[in-house]
Amino acid sequence: MSQITERKNAIGIQGISLRECQNDIASLISTAAVSTVKTMMPELLKACAPGVITAVKPHILRSLQNRPSVMLSSPAVIQEAFAMPFKSRVRQFTDLGLDAAEAKQAAVICALSELDFVVLNPIIVKEQLQRAFSQKTEREVDQAFKAGFNELNSGQTQIFTSTLGSACAKASVESGFPNVVIKRLPLKQGVLITALNDKGQGLISEITVDKTYQVNTTTEVTGIHDGSCIAVMNRFNDALKRLGVKHSNEKTESTLLQACDGKDLTNSIARTRRLNQQSKQKN
Repeated sequence: MSQITERKNAIGIQGISLRECQNDIASLISTAAVSTVKTMMPELLKACAPGVITAVKPHILRSLQNRPSVMLSSPAVIQEAFAMPFKSRVRQFTDLGLDAAEAKQAAVICALSELDFVVLNPIIVKEQLQRAFSQKTEREVDQAFKAGFNELNSGQTQIFTSTLGSACAKASVESGFPNVVIKRLPLKQGVLITALNDKGQGLISEITVDKTYQVNTTTEVTGIHDGSCIAVMNRFNDALKRLGVKHSNEKTESTLLQACDGKDLTNSIARTRRLNQQSKQKN
């Protein structure tokens, strides 16, 4: 029998230190410098009606004076931060005399000035958001913002999962598994990282994204028969923390399973999925 340790921190990958992942992000972006929605704010404001600009100006000035984030936030964290104050802001701007379309535009631009969206395709995103801020009816505003936010969410998710995949790969190498293969999974922008040593022992990390844009990770040790799985997993977890990966909870369990060698790596991640599903059902 081989002891396989799985890391069930599948709920709540919140962010990654920008200091640690800046180069990884830059390699994904289509421009020379990493771009955020905040850097687009002057161009976006030009597309707004004068009444919207007047209403949001005090808020925008306060937001832009805040210190920049030191974390690349996960898509789910950004979604939650955007959704919470949105309706109250729409009411606030309606009370100031803006119509329904303008109130939503004002609420959105205030939220964008606060959030840490990293933009994968800056030209496309800017054009879509400018179109949304120039619309005159509430229906047109809703449709345009939907297209813009789909692009933002898709880009943020791709950047975040790719960057997290790079962090898992680096942590695997630090844990003693230098032969790393990173494979993007087409389903929900997932990533599979397989890391082996010369003995065929391995660390497997799978990154997935659920329908709420929550980024989940599952990592397991396989092919190790000397009882050192927990020590290996602890080294991996510690390496991720040093690389700036932040999560809301972490749970590591040891489970005795059929012996796994290198040839069983494909099946081993499927076993981890089943174990995770059973754990969720129990909870």
